[in-house]
Amino acid sequence: GAELIDWVIGAYEHDSAIPHAALIVFGPFMAPEQRQAFQERVARQRRLSAITFEAHVEPLFERAIGVVAMGGYNTFCEILSFGKPALLVPRTTPRLEQHLRAERAQAAGLMDLLGNDGSRHPALMAAALRDLPRRPVADTATRGRMLIGLDRIAELAEPWLRRRWPPRARLVSSVA
Repeated sequence: GAELIDWVIGAYEHDSAIPHAALIVFGPFMAPEQRQAFQERVARQRRLSAITFEAHVEPLFERAIGVVAMGGYNTFCEILSFGKPALLVPRTTPRLEQHLRAERAQAAGLMDLLGNDGSRHPALMAAALRDLPRRPVADTATRGRMLIGLDRIAELAEPWLRRRWPPRARLVSSVA
């Protein structure tokens, strides 16, 4: 997440016209030196604030006008459940999982994708942040259908779970 945090802070450093404030939530595994360097940059920007980690992000999502995230599974589900406009900036290494999810979300009109080619131009992120409140949000019914995965898995697995397997042969021991 350090690249994304650097890019967002860089956008605010580059463009003082971004109209809304941002809260940056550092992950729990960020190196302390890196977090400190980001904190120092955040402290110089009046529209930025940061917290080290928040186990209960629900109130943050509820109050947000939008979310910028890498697009991990849990964050993706939080964004959907709260119906927030989102800009996903997925990582592509060591796996493509986040990128594939972001591509499909964009194709479905749920969220937008901003690819990180490594250049991280601050003006590009600043434009995306200015536009964030106008990004697409899926309607409640669509979001609801997407958030019932556990129920759907149970439904699909039920026929196999109810199948009767041949009973095991009993071990009979006799002493002559």
